Amino acid sequence: GTRSIEFFHSENRQDATSRELHPNPRVKIHPDLAAQLGVVEGDWVWIENQRGKVKQTVKVTAAMDPRVVSAEHGWWFPEKKAEDLFGAFESNINVLTAQGQNGPTGYCAPYKQTLCKIYKA
Repeated sequence: GTRSIEFFHSENRQDATSRELHPNPRVKIHPDLAAQLGVVEGDWVWIENQRGKVKQTVKVTAAMDPRVVSAEHGWWFPEKKAEDLFGAFESNINVLTAQGQNGPTGYCAPYKQTLCKIYKA
């Protein structure tokens, strides 16, 4: 998943300044795809594949290919309850990736992309 300068992996979501600058997880999509989906900047969308679904807010950018989305990883919400794991499975794009698989070096998942569908939440 995409990284942002406000956070280090999944750390600092509880930092007030970081959250003020970057309050919600964002998925980057091309303007043409946004129009096709009927969404605008800041709308919540579901990102779904065979492993489940998560929701993030739309960040519209012409830098993306219209066939590709780029979602942020590592999201959790310190304002949510600990017994719900602080919402760790609500918006973390890692929910949609395989777990326990490593690449040839033994580090991380052997891929950084997966097929998905995206639609307004």
